Amino acid sequence: MTRQSKLASVSTYFSELLKQYKETQRENNAYRIVEIKEKKDGSCELVIQIVGKNVTFKSRPEKLAADDQILENFSRQDVRTITYFATQEIKKPTYKILIHEFCSAFNKMIFSLKKKDKEEVIQKTADQISSDKELLSQLSPEEAHLVGFMSASEKADTDQIEQQAIHDTEIPKHKIVSQEYIEPYDTMVYTLEEKNSKERKQKTATEISKDNKLVKGLTQEDAHKIGFGTASEKDN
Repeated sequence: MTRQSKLASVSTYFSELLKQYKETQRENNAYRIVEIKEKKDGSCELVIQIVGKNVTFKSRPEKLAADDQILENFSRQDVRTITYFATQEIKKPTYKILIHEFCSAFNKMIFSLKKKDKEEVIQKTADQISSDKELLSQLSPEEAHLVGFMSASEKADTDQIEQQAIHDTEIPKHKIVSQEYIEPYDTMVYTLEEKNSKERKQKTATEISKDNKLVKGLTQEDAHKIGFGTASEKDN
């Protein structure tokens, strides 16, 4: 056999091996990706064709990536594609805030949340979401930031209302606007004005002292004056 014939024989041999390898690869790749779709909720869906047949089915990439037996039936390129999109899907938040509305009944913002691949919608306040670490971790950073901001804002408003209520209880409810000595009765009569209604009434020091609620609603100075006046009336 000439040198040229030997080279031709070797070339034919390797060509045949390459052909057999390609045929084997085609036989092993039972599935192939024919389309990548993005669903309305932002998730990814792969359209898979059964090789050699006009049959397709849809599947999520993370579902395919979790099944080693199915992956063995895809080409290396398709496996990389599946792995990439599966990783992206895993990184996506599990819960999404659909809407947030103010509820006057609770005086708080109510968040409507939906879990991926679920139809059920749950409603929670910012405080409820913030206290649920697992739920909070399944939101996007932007939505977690919104919940945190709202929770802090509502807490600040609540604290302000509580402080105002405490302040209101500390503010005197009545004040002495005038006092007049009545000779026929030989006693001092005090004119008291109610803080909110501005209503006025006249009472003696003894009458005021008998009304504990009224005494608590006075300033220290006015309460001291009434105490002194009561003692003076008893002396008389």
